[in-house]
Amino acid sequence: VFFDEFRKRRGYDLKKYLREFDTNDSTDLVARIKSDYRETMADLMLENFSQKFTAWAHSKNALSTNQAHGSPGNLLDLYAAVDIAETETFGSSFFPIPGLRRDSADVQNVDPDPIMMKFPSSAANAIGHKLVSCETFTWLTEHFKTSWAQCKPEVEKIFLSGINHVFYHGTTYSPAEAQWPGWLFYASVNMVPNNSLWPHLKGLNNYITRCQSVLQQGKPDNELMIYWPVYDNWHNSKGKDKPFRIHNIEDWLHGTSFYKNAESLQQKGFSFDFVSDKMISQTYVDNDGLHVTDTGAVYKTLIIPAANYISLSTLDKINSLAQNGATVIFQALPKDIPGLNNLQERRNSFNEILKNIR
Repeated sequence: VFFDEFRKRRGYDLKKYLREFDTNDSTDLVARIKSDYRETMADLMLENFSQKFTAWAHSKNALSTNQAHGSPGNLLDLYAAVDIAETETFGSSFFPIPGLRRDSADVQNVDPDPIMMKFPSSAANAIGHKLVSCETFTWLTEHFKTSWAQCKPEVEKIFLSGINHVFYHGTTYSPAEAQWPGWLFYASVNMVPNNSLWPHLKGLNNYITRCQSVLQQGKPDNELMIYWPVYDNWHNSKGKDKPFRIHNIEDWLHGTSFYKNAESLQQKGFSFDFVSDKMISQTYVDNDGLHVTDTGAVYKTLIIPAANYISLSTLDKINSLAQNGATVIFQALPKDIPGLNNLQERRNSFNEILKNIR
């Protein structure tokens, strides 16, 4: 079945390239085949899980929510396919607050990253979904070590990333007869009655409630939409699946032009959301600006970070948006198209579009 889906979507028979697919040779051919494989996996993940999961939830008069990170697909599309996109924090952040304790034993390999947290909020804003949730305070500290002073700036960082629906990680079920300190979950700050800070939790709860109640009533007003060049990640000869995990963003996110641009713009005070190829395919421009959907946010400018690979259809749509009055900024023109099928023919079309853009 997968071979049939691959051929239908990518236009050639993967069975003829199984030897190349099964190697890690650093060749352009192998990288193109694996890019096509990863794009097909992304399509199937979106259509056969995320979209069907949401349709099933709606058939039961319910809403769907999902943590898309870790999936072998385009995170923005997967987040957008559910009613409530959810991210998570993992570990503790460094805050230059005098007197704030941060035990070295609680430091993970990477701090909770606001750029990563903007993937679900970007999808929700662009599509027009009102809630974006977060599994909050996961491994903030070890059990019974967390102070509310450590929680407050961490949750404010979440709010600044576009999250407006906080869930604690966690409140562990523990039967009344369980011996003290009760049942514990391995990765939890343990917000339970056995925690000595439990009597003071109401203050933190009230603060978070007030903040997110206001945020949930607001509308996103980000100026920029930034394209995430996922093909630069997919065009890689190593391995097969390419899951985008929150725990190893240093491998696929940090260091990219996309990340550096987003970080720089954020530091300069610009607000933005990220968009996928699929979202760009749906985008239209009018006198107000750029829209992905009628109910989603309105943007003033589309930014294309320096990218090695961009799909022909996406480049064509970006050119069309520019021709129709959209403001588009290329950090640099993309170098090539991904995938293997009809490569030279597609390259010729790609170069023609680049001539128009220049």
